[in-house]
Amino acid sequence: QQKLPQAQQQHLSHASMIGTSGGAISQVELQFHAADALPKEISTGFHQVMDALNMTKEAIQAARNWFMQCEPHSAGMMELMVQRSLHHLQRGAQYFEQQLQLVYLANDILFQAQRG
Repeated sequence: QQKLPQAQQQHLSHASMIGTSGGAISQVELQFHAADALPKEISTGFHQVMDALNMTKEAIQAARNWFMQCEPHSAGMMELMVQRSLHHLQRGAQYFEQQLQLVYLANDILFQAQRG
């Protein structure tokens, strides 16, 4: 198991997922602070990029490129992505496509970072 770099440990105070019931998360406790430190233009840009995201290859690549350019703020952007994902999970099946878009985007970001 790999330890987080010291800088990320300072931003991430506590995260745990407890129990599942039929595939749904029964209790989630997340306390992050990294998103609070994001510059306003990064936070605003995140929401604009995510609102424009769709299932096309071009949209996912464009979102990935924006994320890669904002790499110094990755901890805060990760937190926003987790919050958005949890929001979609709580809203149910009608948000399945948005949740899938997040999975595709996260996969593309990780694949590109590995190649990088």
